[in-house]
Amino acid sequence: MNADTSEVTIEKLVYGGEGLARLSSGQVALVPWSVPEDQALVHWTSSQKNLKRGEISQLTQPSPYRIKPQCSVFGECGGCHWQHLTLEKQRYWKQQIVAENLRRIGKLSDVPVVFPIGDASDQGWHYRNKVEWLVHHSPGQQPQLGYSKFKSHQLVTFDHCWIMPESFNAIASYLKGQLEVLENTERIQSRINSKGDILLTFKGTPALFGALEGITPDFVTTFPQIVGITFLKEGKETCIWGQPDLIETIGTLQFQVSPQSFFQVNTLVAHLLLQYIEKQLLPDCRSLIDIYAGGGLFSIWLHQKAQQVVMIESSSHAIENAQVNLKLNHIDNIQLLQGDATKILAQVSQTFDVAIIDPPRTGCDAAVLKWLHQNIHQQILYVSCDPATLARDLKQLTSEGWRIEAVQPFDMFPQTYHIETVVSLKRKETA
Repeated sequence: MNADTSEVTIEKLVYGGEGLARLSSGQVALVPWSVPEDQALVHWTSSQKNLKRGEISQLTQPSPYRIKPQCSVFGECGGCHWQHLTLEKQRYWKQQIVAENLRRIGKLSDVPVVFPIGDASDQGWHYRNKVEWLVHHSPGQQPQLGYSKFKSHQLVTFDHCWIMPESFNAIASYLKGQLEVLENTERIQSRINSKGDILLTFKGTPALFGALEGITPDFVTTFPQIVGITFLKEGKETCIWGQPDLIETIGTLQFQVSPQSFFQVNTLVAHLLLQYIEKQLLPDCRSLIDIYAGGGLFSIWLHQKAQQVVMIESSSHAIENAQVNLKLNHIDNIQLLQGDATKILAQVSQTFDVAIIDPPRTGCDAAVLKWLHQNIHQQILYVSCDPATLARDLKQLTSEGWRIEAVQPFDMFPQTYHIETVVSLKRKETA
């Protein structure tokens, strides 16, 4: 065994998808595609003072928790990280990761984190309602369609992707045969709603527009579930055929989903998350503010629970979706405010009973947390996609007099390390 190789035992999984081991030197080691209780020879690819990173060169004793992954490119493709674990074990480790981040970053050692809620109808497969394929063109070679390699910009091609609908696999197979015609394509986005309607968006140079017009008649005949094809260049959408967006239905409510809008990628789990938030919402809520509101998913779902609802969102595309969504659902008690949350809130002196916040991965700006503490009477519902920034923000809120009532992870992204978490906080004097 040389200096670039060590035998390790994996202790646990961490946010980012890797397994963690501890070396006799005191260094922490991170190893992708590993499983707790794996014993492996690891080739080290980088080393810092307190951290090594490496790759498994040989599994000397595989973990009893290992299972055979479904996908033939698992271990290369960056789309999935944990196909070699059962869904139950994936959810167990997501629970542990949220709890550890609360303890380590948030200094919240006495906060219970319950087991993640997820949809079990298809064992964590075929759930994504949106995917984006990359197209690579190399001189003298056939164009290729695929995903990014794990932590790399290299392309990984695939025959069958297990986390997207089967209709997407059929479309991807068709498009692979059209890439020479579509030589100016850079990316292809595919979205689907619960009815099975599909919207395709192509990104590339202006020359792509004509090529798309040429293949569209045969394309939509082959795939009648396609209801729209759009072209995106420099942030501007052009509808080439059919309709420019999808309409998604959750419960009795309708939501416009356009090519550049954000919408939860797992519709079934998004519905479960909405139902959970509704149960957590204080019954005497009269006024509600929804910060980082997107197209209004939370506001619209809860609009009948409060007399007044205010939405704040910076994206113009999301605001346009929200305006359509209010009309689709005949809602007149939601006020839309467009702009950066920090700047908008600096001008809002009104107080509210409840706030819902769903920030980006970077979490909340300190000024937003300060505003919440000063202007929210009773409850904060924090929806997070990053347990580290969630823990950081909860540390600040709890130090200012908020108490965590519930921490509920959701398995929005099976086969990956990604975690959606909802935290309910109440002021200590009203809890």
